[in-house]
Amino acid sequence: MGTDSPWYSVTLRQLAWEHAKAGQWDEAERYALEERSILEKIDPLFPDLPEVLIVLAECECARGNFKKALEYLDHSKRIVEKEPTGITTVADTYLFQMLAYSASHDSERAKECEAALYKILKQSSSPERISERLSEYTSRLQFDGSCAKPQERRQFYKLALRINKDLMTPSLVQDNDAVTDKGIFLRYWLVLHLDGEKEALRQCADLCKMAEGIYGNDSARKLKMYKTLAEFFMNEGSFSAVDWAVNRGCALLPAVPNDNQSRWLLYYYKMLAVNNTGDYQSALSFRNRIEHDVDRFKSQPAHMYDVLAEMS
Repeated sequence: MGTDSPWYSVTLRQLAWEHAKAGQWDEAERYALEERSILEKIDPLFPDLPEVLIVLAECECARGNFKKALEYLDHSKRIVEKEPTGITTVADTYLFQMLAYSASHDSERAKECEAALYKILKQSSSPERISERLSEYTSRLQFDGSCAKPQERRQFYKLALRINKDLMTPSLVQDNDAVTDKGIFLRYWLVLHLDGEKEALRQCADLCKMAEGIYGNDSARKLKMYKTLAEFFMNEGSFSAVDWAVNRGCALLPAVPNDNQSRWLLYYYKMLAVNNTGDYQSALSFRNRIEHDVDRFKSQPAHMYDVLAEMS
């Protein structure tokens, strides 16, 4: 692949992005600057892409060079305001401007960027897209080699929580189970990091109560919600929340007697949760329940064998 190939430029951009996610700032900057150099040769009048400038700004934020980061971001902002571009790029620009201004103790400009980001995310084409962006940003700032310090992350979490509260309406819960489940988990996650586990579980329970009221007599839909939440909590390592979701789900099992998969998975999550507390006897009891239950059925879902193998 020649350096004049458009795919070479795209590859450099992807490499820069992946290194930035991993917190490898020097490598990210090197690939971003190389792409910038190539773009300048192709068209000296328009040498920059907002995506490249954002990666460079992220690198400077990580090093504490907020003035330089804001230079990149201001340039990106001028481009996205003049040229049609995707909502992702615009949102990214305002996100990192908000973080950089906040870290520079320029609270007024940080609030301006926060308001712009709020408006952009609220104007996304669908609740699914808003939910995806919030989840992506929270993951990016918490886990993906983040350049943001705790104070700046907390500022974004508050913004994300505000949007989540706007998003989680009865009409959304009625019409979109997938976004509802993700929204409930995101509410738990954000409140957990802002106000602690007790308040997080309380708000999570309130949202689930609202959902149960909307679902009415549809016990299968309620069971699916708690099973999905248990999985989300398990992946997060929030075992007390796992235990809560499993208990809620198990209470619904008599109303959905033929949903063997949900029963096995809930028992499996319960086994892992109690095992984490050191109650190995109870964990073994739930394992035996699963194995005994699976043996009673001839047409088990294939992945249950994987579950049993993992417990072995």
